[in-house]
Amino acid sequence: MSAHETTLPLPTSTAPTVLAHLVGEQTLPNLLAALAVRPARIVQIRSRGTAFNAPTTRLKSGLSTLLPQCEFHTLELAMEQPLPSDISTALTALAPAWQPTLLNLTGGTKLMSIGAHTWATAASCPSLYVDTTTGRFLSAGPHPLPTLPNFSAVAATLTLDHVLAAYGVPAAHNSGHAPTAAELAFGRAAATAWETSSVACARWIQNLRSTWLPAHGRSTATSVRPVLIDAAATDLAEAAVAAGWAEIDTDGRFQPIASAHASIAARLQAPAELIKQLEGGWCELRAADLMLTSGRFSDLRWSVQAPALEQIALGETDIIALDRQSLRPVFVSCKSSTQFNKPLEHLFALRQRTVHFGGTFAESVLWIARVVHDEDHQRLVAWCRAAHVRLVLGLGPHNDWLRPPAP
Repeated sequence: MSAHETTLPLPTSTAPTVLAHLVGEQTLPNLLAALAVRPARIVQIRSRGTAFNAPTTRLKSGLSTLLPQCEFHTLELAMEQPLPSDISTALTALAPAWQPTLLNLTGGTKLMSIGAHTWATAASCPSLYVDTTTGRFLSAGPHPLPTLPNFSAVAATLTLDHVLAAYGVPAAHNSGHAPTAAELAFGRAAATAWETSSVACARWIQNLRSTWLPAHGRSTATSVRPVLIDAAATDLAEAAVAAGWAEIDTDGRFQPIASAHASIAARLQAPAELIKQLEGGWCELRAADLMLTSGRFSDLRWSVQAPALEQIALGETDIIALDRQSLRPVFVSCKSSTQFNKPLEHLFALRQRTVHFGGTFAESVLWIARVVHDEDHQRLVAWCRAAHVRLVLGLGPHNDWLRPPAP
């Protein structure tokens, strides 16, 4: 069990032996119900056709990991658009050991749900509906449900990998790391430094860049040397020292820290990495800190590198996390201001990366720390709407997007 997983809650009464659910494109309600019920057997009811191969397979794969003792049976109907009578006939024909004792009606088509509900009512089988909007397990028929855990308790056990698996995304595609306490503290301190002395911070970083990266943005063997700190940028420099990325010598000069065992290439790369954090990485870490302290987001990963793919380069995602309110993955791109290169291309690339590595239900977010010009803001509002990206402005803790989920 990983550090961010918790023990699944037990129902307070005996769990039904056989849970049957209807498989559609959106399989998260199936996952939630199965984790609440924790049955001995699961019947996956699906229509004929290749469209439902992947959802059925990935749901079984995800649940097999979470419920290792559970047995599975796939009931593939003989038609692509089954009628209610087709569902009833197929359920009745199941072997006695696989006759459902609880039916989840949330997935599938409306006609499939009607057929399953009709069968459940006639068979005195309880049926449920998973309402992810209000966060409840609802009885969908005349026969009472067994006592189940609270919806929020079940949802709290989900990790980002669980949800991504339900959407058919391999966990290895989003394997960034959780920011450390020191890194989050750097984000807070650097945000304050930039807010109070933005001109001085920018001027000092430009001095670092011209000194350390003279060869077309790269360091040389002689360029990595201590640099005096602009007095107004002292707080920013000290934040980097506290994070363990830099040091200040006895003469008050600033330089990156490189391990004594680091290769020459790593030593030459250290200045560029440090400048990256001083110039914009702080914004990502401040956003991550606000997301984590809000209570709304969990299993947050920072600086997630996309795996190498043929004929497509999707780059890095600043932050990926699980939204506990919507139970959707969120892919966040952070910018220190509204002035950044190729904003329209950036937005569509963010959405493409989100869908590719998070599924169609994942949310894309562009988080801007500071609005420089109002016309930039207005353009971004229109472009974000066109690209299906949420726009979040400001690094204050009172943003509506950061409201915690209802208990």
